[in-house]
Amino acid sequence: MSWPTATIVALLVIALTLDFVQLHQHQSDDVVFYVRPDAQLSVRELANEHGLDYVSEVFPGSNYHHALIKEREGMEKLSADSRITWIERQTYQPRELRFISSMNEQAFDYRETTPLGDKEELKTNGMEFNDPLYPLQWYLHGRNGDDGHHLNVTPVWRDGLTGRGVAIAVLDDNVNPWNREIRRNYDPNISGDLGAKTGPGIKKNPIHGTYCASIIAAEANNNFCGVGVAFQARVGGVRLLAKRRVLDVQEARALNYKLSEVDIYSASWGPPDDGKHVGGPGKLASHALERGVKLGRRGLGAIYIWASGNGGTKGDNCAYDSYASSIYTLSVSSLTPQGLSPYYAEACPAVLTSLYVGGEHVRPHTAFDSKRTDNVVVPEGNTGCQNQFQGTSAAAPLAAGIIALLLEANPSLTWRDVQHLVVLNSSPPYQKTGKLEASTDWPVNGAGLRSNVLYGFGALDAGRLINMGRGWKSVPPQTRMSVPCPAARIPLPANQPIHLTLNVHGTSISYLEYVSVTIGVNVKPRGALEISLQSPSGMVSPVLAARPNDLSNQGLFHWNLTSAQFWGEHPSGQWRLFLSNVSPNSQGILDFCSLTLYGF
Repeated sequence: MSWPTATIVALLVIALTLDFVQLHQHQSDDVVFYVRPDAQLSVRELANEHGLDYVSEVFPGSNYHHALIKEREGMEKLSADSRITWIERQTYQPRELRFISSMNEQAFDYRETTPLGDKEELKTNGMEFNDPLYPLQWYLHGRNGDDGHHLNVTPVWRDGLTGRGVAIAVLDDNVNPWNREIRRNYDPNISGDLGAKTGPGIKKNPIHGTYCASIIAAEANNNFCGVGVAFQARVGGVRLLAKRRVLDVQEARALNYKLSEVDIYSASWGPPDDGKHVGGPGKLASHALERGVKLGRRGLGAIYIWASGNGGTKGDNCAYDSYASSIYTLSVSSLTPQGLSPYYAEACPAVLTSLYVGGEHVRPHTAFDSKRTDNVVVPEGNTGCQNQFQGTSAAAPLAAGIIALLLEANPSLTWRDVQHLVVLNSSPPYQKTGKLEASTDWPVNGAGLRSNVLYGFGALDAGRLINMGRGWKSVPPQTRMSVPCPAARIPLPANQPIHLTLNVHGTSISYLEYVSVTIGVNVKPRGALEISLQSPSGMVSPVLAARPNDLSNQGLFHWNLTSAQFWGEHPSGQWRLFLSNVSPNSQGILDFCSLTLYGF
C-alpha cells in the first residue's frame, strides 16, 4: 500500500507545525548570558538596561548570569550588546525519576508489624539493631551465611564506619525533613529548593527523594523500618524535580549546590527512559560538573553518583543519556537477589558497578505472572514501611551510602580515586552451576578486567572497597588525548557496515580510564545506528546500540559515546571504529568523529 503524495506532504506539514509549537511551548522566560570580564557596567544595571529582571550569577566568579525576560525585545537587545559574548534562552528539558513500580507493592503499618519491644534486638550477620525490617535488608548483609549476593556492608560497620562527618545531597523531588527515619541525620544547611516558580518550601509528600535519603542515612536503632547504609551521615534534599521538566540553569545550580559543604551528590533521574529521548547536561550543567570535580571537597572533587536508567524494556541505552555516561559521574546499575541484571537494565558501557536492589531478571508479562521479591526497605510516611522499592533509583543512593563509608575511612581520596576503587572492587556476581545467558558474558580487556554493559565491572563489595581504600595512593593527574577520524563526511550505506582505523602513538597515557568517541552523524531514523569500538588489545565495546523506538530524524551532533570497558589498558596502537546503519533503505552520513582518551 502506498500513500498519495498530497497526504504525505500534509502529514509532514502537520509534524513540522507541531514541532514548532512544541519548541515554543518549552521555552521559558529565563535567559543566561556571559558578560565580558572587562565590562565596566554592573551586571544588574546591564540587565535593567535591556528590560530584564536580574536573578543572580550562576556560579560565583564565573561571569555567567541569570535573568528573566520582561519585554519582548529583551533578547534582541541583549544579543546586540558587545559586552555579551554568549546568550541562551532557557528551554525546559524532560526529566523522569528512575524507580520501578512493583506489581505487588505493599506497605507495612509500623504499629502492627513491629515484632519486638525496646529491649529486644535482631541479630543479623554479627550486627545488632532493633529496627524491625533490618532482617529484610538482605542486600546489606545477605540472607544467610552462605549467601554471597549482598553488598558486604556489615564488616565495614563492625570496623566503626557509619558515614559520620560525610555530607550527601539528594537531588530529587525533595526530602521530608520530619520523616522518622531521616530527621536526626537531616541537614538543613545542605538542603534547598530549586523548583523555580513553584515557590519555596517542602513539597507536601516528597516520596521519591525521601526514599533515596532513607536508603543512605536512615537512623539505626530507632525501632522503625530499617537501617541506612551510612546511618550517621548527614543528608540533605535539593528540590529540583518539582515537575517533570527542568532548565539547564536549575540543574547547574543543583549540581553545585553548597559545593563547599557537600561531599556526594546522589541523582536518581535523567532524560525519559523510553528509547526515544536524547538528553543530558546543557552548557551550564556541564560546566557545573567540571567545576564540581575541580573545586568540590576542597579540591579533591565532589562525587556524583548517577542512576544509569531503567529503559531496558524499551530498548533504551544510556549512551543517549550524557549524564549517566559522563566521565564526571559514577554511573551505577542494579542487580536481582540472584546476581543477575533486572529486566529493566539498560546496556551502558559507561557503567562502573552494580548494586543489589531486588526485582526479577525476566520481565513478568502480567501482574499474575509477577513474583513478589524482597527489594529495598524504605519508609512510608511516619507510620509505615515497605520493601518494594527498586530500580536504578535505589542503586544510586545505595552507592552513595557506601562511598560515604569510604570517604569516612579515607577523606583524602579524589573523585578519580573513588572511581578506580569502585572498578577494582566490583566483580562478576557468583552464579550457581549451569549455563549462563548471553547477557552474563564477561569479556576480559587488555588489563585483565572483566566487564559487561549491563553490569559494569560487576557487583560492588563494600568490605573490599573500604579495605583497599584505607591505604590507597592517589592516582596521578588525568591526561587526555584526542585523535581525529581519518576522513570527514563518510557515507553510511544501509545495512553495509563500515570501519575506520585510528592510530594512537606518542601518548603519555599508559593507563586508560575512559574512552570517548565524539560523533556528528545523520542516520534516519536515528535509532538505526550501531557503533562499536575495538582497542589495540582486541577488546570490543558496543558504545552505541540501535533503538527500535527512536524514529527521530534529528541525528546526533557533537555527541560523546563513552566507555569504561578499556579501563587499565595501554592505549598505544591501532583502534577500530565499527559503524552500522541498520535502516532498511536510508543512507546516513558521518560528518565527523574523534577519539578521546582519558587516563594517566
